[in-house]
Amino acid sequence: LHVRTVSDAFEYFAIWLDKYWVAVVVIFLAWFGVGIWASTENTEGFDPNKLVLDDSFFKTYNIMNKKYGMSTYDAVAPVGIYLPDVDLTSAENQVKVLELTESATNLANSNGPISSWLVSFLSYLGTDTDICSTAPATPCDYSSTGVDLTDAQIKAKIVSFLAVDEYKVWATDLSLGTDNSIEASRTWLFHNKIDGVKEQIDAMNQIVDLCNAYTGFEGKKVFADSWIYVYVYQFVVFFEELMTNFGLVLVAVLITSPVVLKQPIAVLLLVVTVAMIDTELYGVVYLYGDNVNSLTGLGLVMAVGLVVDYNAHICHAFFANSDPELTNVERLRLTMKQMARSVFFGGMTSLLGLLPLAFSKCEVFR
Repeated sequence: LHVRTVSDAFEYFAIWLDKYWVAVVVIFLAWFGVGIWASTENTEGFDPNKLVLDDSFFKTYNIMNKKYGMSTYDAVAPVGIYLPDVDLTSAENQVKVLELTESATNLANSNGPISSWLVSFLSYLGTDTDICSTAPATPCDYSSTGVDLTDAQIKAKIVSFLAVDEYKVWATDLSLGTDNSIEASRTWLFHNKIDGVKEQIDAMNQIVDLCNAYTGFEGKKVFADSWIYVYVYQFVVFFEELMTNFGLVLVAVLITSPVVLKQPIAVLLLVVTVAMIDTELYGVVYLYGDNVNSLTGLGLVMAVGLVVDYNAHICHAFFANSDPELTNVERLRLTMKQMARSVFFGGMTSLLGLLPLAFSKCEVFR
């Protein structure tokens, strides 16, 4: 065989595959084994540095902080406990709020210091002569007992409390009605020990479960929230959703490919091939040194479309050459000569279309 064209080159490749098929199978199985191993080593995670330009201040700042062990971006995060429509005129409810917050700081991935408007408010009331009979000479200590107030008293004292310069900072943690009644309030603490995705999910689930289980406010629901939850929650559902997508791809191939391929063995080969390539692609994420997240998952799902397309062309061409006088090797040679050229150039045009992204200053595009 004289190789003069691309089609001739692929026909020669078919001959080479037949001649060295044992070595090809061994190499394939070895690489597939590496893909399976890498798939089991994959971890979920998200690096925000990949979203910004290489020379951005954000990336430089984060790299410097991590280099010197000073990064708090993914190690510590504030979390607020929100109390909508809870009656805080009673000392009992005030103590319950303090106890709930203290319980949150005892969780495995959460701690203080507690940043609470209520603690400051009770301290302020302890120096108020209208509330504490011994003030100002001897301030009252309401930090553990709370203090019963009338509706009129709490409305008036909240206004005077927030008018004091050192307490104005708490205005953003209180939602007041038009009559100065407390419609909702918030207390802060911190998630810590959240260096990894598992720890971040655990931290979120622990405090959410604590708030969901709390029934001390006569049916009033309390809840927790942090700015990191919008990123963390993707990992709660992401792996299951990604595997579901891969599974649905295989089901779609299994249902639609018989219309074109017609032969059950061809359909089976296509489905198995797509499943193996999906496994390899998933493993490559680890080999590349990246984590599984919404960005890499998007790339994986998009790549599946190309995987199905190119393999379906080859399978269809091979089984369409059904001349009984041809051996399987001759059918393979004919398939590669007729179809591989088109598949190869289809892949090359896709690669050329994406190649400019390699020169991007943002890692997510590279």
